[in-house]
Amino acid sequence: MAQAVAEAKDRFIATVSHELRTPLAPIANLLEVVKLSNDLPSHCRPLLDMMERNFWHEVRLVNDLLDTSRITSHRLTLDLHALALHPLLQELAADLERERVEAQVILTLALEAGSDRLRADADRLRQLFGNLLRNALKFTPAGGGMELRTANPQADRLEISVRDTGSGLEPAQLARLFQPFEQAERGYRGGLGLGLAIAKGITEAHGGTLGAHSEGRDQGSTFVVTLPLARPE
Repeated sequence: MAQAVAEAKDRFIATVSHELRTPLAPIANLLEVVKLSNDLPSHCRPLLDMMERNFWHEVRLVNDLLDTSRITSHRLTLDLHALALHPLLQELAADLERERVEAQVILTLALEAGSDRLRADADRLRQLFGNLLRNALKFTPAGGGMELRTANPQADRLEISVRDTGSGLEPAQLARLFQPFEQAERGYRGGLGLGLAIAKGITEAHGGTLGAHSEGRDQGSTFVVTLPLARPE
């Protein structure tokens, strides 16, 4: 019975996600047309920018629903290629700079792994580590810090850790942290509670592991991804 309910829920999420996504394409086209118009009054430009930000936020929410459906039904596909992870992480850190500066949070990069070569899906890795970095930023107060570190704990493994000095986690929260739609009691900060579940699904699809630990409330959190290194040619 429980399995039938879970399957029905997954089908519902997949259907709703597709139905929500269908009208977004013409809205995106309309926004592009309006942006290119020379007749748009200058005082309307800020409103258009706000509409565009909210539109892409809606797109991300729908895509998260679709990815959750793919992960729970084991239909997540990867486009695997040889790549170096450090440049990708540096790009993500640069993309996050505006949000981080506005939040008054310091980000430290410690990309110390001697080998960062993976066979992986670059877009999915951007999604994975983007989710972890934004999760850390979300729960780190002004004046706090984040650290993105890499290491090779074993000759055939790459370890990537995202540490923050934020609100921390208690044991009961850690037990359910990677469940879809789970909003940790660290305090609701928006979103659907899917980012960490998607990050775990992407990690496991690459043959890796994702875990988290914390010393408790207000002691910060650390998320650790371990991925297999690409085999030498």
